[in-house]
Order: sequence, then C-alpha cells, then structure tokens
Amino acid sequence: MITIIGTSHISPESIRTIKDTIENEKPDCVAVELDMNRYISMKSGEMGRPPGLFLKIFSWLQKKLGKSTGIFPGQEMMTAIEFSRKNKIPVYLIDQDISVTARDLRRIPTLEKIKLILLTLFAFSGEKIDLSKVPPEKVIKDAMKYMKKNFPKMYKVLVTKRNKYMASAVLELTKDHKNILVVVGAGHVDGLKKLLKGRKVKTIS
Repeated sequence: MITIIGTSHISPESIRTIKDTIENEKPDCVAVELDMNRYISMKSGEMGRPPGLFLKIFSWLQKKLGKSTGIFPGQEMMTAIEFSRKNKIPVYLIDQDISVTARDLRRIPTLEKIKLILLTLFAFSGEKIDLSKVPPEKVIKDAMKYMKKNFPKMYKVLVTKRNKYMASAVLELTKDHKNILVVVGAGHVDGLKKLLKGRKVKTIS
C-alpha cells in the first residue's frame, strides 16, 4: 500500500495530519518531498538561500505567508522526518536535487517567471484564504490546470519532471517496503497517483 499525504507547506493542519497518519498507519517507511541539499539547508536554518533568483523570491513569499500561520515553509516535511525517526521508521528523501531544478528554471523565459510571481502575490493579497488548512482537492486541481495551461514551461520544471522523479523513487522503495507513506505538497498528489497507476494507492488531504 502506498499512502500519499498532500500537504500545504505552511499549514499546522498538515503537521497534525502527518503525525496522526504515522501513528495510525505505522508505515514501513516514509518518503518525503525533499532532496539532501534542501534538507541540509533547512537543518542549518538557511531556508532563504536556495539557488537562483526565482527560487529565492518564492522562498521569501512562502516565509512571508508562513508568518501568518506560525509555520516556516517546509516544517511539515521536517516533522515527517523527525517524527518518523522518533518512531524508528526509515525515512527517504525522494525529490530531485534542487540544483537540477534551479538549472532548469534558468532556461525558462523571464516573462513567464515574472507573471507567475505577480499572480502569486495577487492571489494572496486581500483574499480571505485560510492558510492554516490545506485547500480543498478541487481548488488544488483547478490551480494546477491553470498553471499547466498558462505557465507550461514552469509547470514542466516544477511539477511534471519532479513528479516523474519522485514516482520513480517511490517505485524503487516498493521493492523492499510494503506500506509506504509519501509526504508531498498537495499539487503533486494527482500527478503521482497517475504515475503510480497499477499500484495500491490511497490519498490523505
């Protein structure tokens, strides 16, 4: 069984869900949407120093939004790692190396990057969005469809390519583990489900 938790990177609700699921499901292992470089960066407190200007801006935006919930971006991923280790459950980092993602982003036209940053800023300014919770599944799916249509190159780099990488890593884990808990951002859940078609998969929002 592969269980996928879709999280919001600044949501206290996600942290509670992760802890509850680990306690209730007792998985053989936990796979987390992090790579080793990002994990080391977060452990050292350097979350705001990702490679590339675009990633730095988005990191700043996430931290700004995180202040309203009291959660630093990615805290739910660190919780998954620390809580799993506390319960003596093996942890695997399954995301593509951040340096590869940064390299791919540099090839995307500047205009597309600026448009996405502005859209993100406007989406959260003045809107009554409860950042403490993970958005409903329909909202996430609609947002991903919009991104795929209007920002195709960005979608390919941030979503499609990483989904394939993470799905491959999860399939590799199935060789040695029967019950796998996968913790990823909510925007990756649908893509991973499709790539893991044929396997027994359930999702938790």
